[in-house]
Amino acid sequence: MKILHLSDTHNCHHRLRDLPEADVVVHSGDFCMVGTEQEALDFLNWFCDLPYKHKIFICGNHDDCLYGANIDGLPDNVHQLSNSGVEIDGVKFYGVPMFLEDCITERQSRNYEKIPGDTDILITHSPAYGILDYDDGINYGSEEILMKLSDLNLKAHLFGHIHAQHGIKEQNGVIFSNGSIMNANYTIFSTPNIIIVKMPKRKRHQPGKYKPKPEIGPNFIGTKPLTLFQAENGLWGVKDGDGNIEIAPEYRRIEQTEDQKLRNEVYLASKDTVLSVTPDNWDIVAWFSSDFFEGNE
Repeated sequence: MKILHLSDTHNCHHRLRDLPEADVVVHSGDFCMVGTEQEALDFLNWFCDLPYKHKIFICGNHDDCLYGANIDGLPDNVHQLSNSGVEIDGVKFYGVPMFLEDCITERQSRNYEKIPGDTDILITHSPAYGILDYDDGINYGSEEILMKLSDLNLKAHLFGHIHAQHGIKEQNGVIFSNGSIMNANYTIFSTPNIIIVKMPKRKRHQPGKYKPKPEIGPNFIGTKPLTLFQAENGLWGVKDGDGNIEIAPEYRRIEQTEDQKLRNEVYLASKDTVLSVTPDNWDIVAWFSSDFFEGNE
C-alpha cells in the first residue's frame, strides 16, 4: 500500500500541484489557519475532489471549528477519523485529533489510552516525544503517545505539528512520518512524504495445500514463515514458508546492527527503496528515505 502523507497545509492546499500517485492520501491535521468554518469547508471540497481511491483526515489544533462536529455528506471513500478507525485493504488506520478543548483536560490522555492494540497505521497531529519533534531547543512531542507506542505493533505513525521536522524516520521497525508540508515560516512547501507499507500475505487455509500461520513462541522449532535468499546475480529476495517468492531478488543486503540482530530484522535496499524484513513476524515493510541512502552509499 502506497500512502501519500500531508499535514499542516494551513489553508494553502490549493497551492499543491502534481501530487504523486498513491493508494491512500492521509492529512494529519491543521488544514485551517485561523480555524473558521469557511476554511474547513474549502479544504473539505478540495480534499474530496483529490483523485485518490481512499482519503483520510484528522483535525489539528488549528481546526477547532470542527470540534464535536458531525460532518454529513462525505463521499464513501473519505474518512474523518476522530478517535476512530477504518480498515482499508486489510490495513487498520486509527486517528486521534488534537483539539485544544481536549488538551487542556484529561480527555486527550483518555483518547490516547483508547488507541486499539491492533492498529497498523496510527494518525495523530502531535508527534511522539523525541521523534521528529525538536524545534528551538525543545522536544514538543507527546510523552503519552511515546508510552502508548510500546503497547502497539505499528507499521507506521503519521503526524505533523512541528514544521521544522518534516521528514521520515525508521525506528524499531516503525516508520515515523512528519508530514508538515510548510516550513516554520509558512512560506515554502516541502516534498510530500510517500510511505509504502506491505502487510503479510494472508492465505486461505486449504487442507493439503497451505499450512496456517504457526504460533511463533520461544519453543517454536518449525520452518520460519519468511526466508531470505540470494540469487545467482548476488542480490537478495524473500520467500514465504511455502517457498513462493514474495519479493524478487532485486535488493542488496545491508549489514545488520546489533539491535537488528536481536530483533532478527534485515534491511534490503535497492536504488530508491528500503525493505525491512522480520521473518519471525511475517513482516515486510517498505519505505523511501533519502536520509537512509545518503548514509549507506
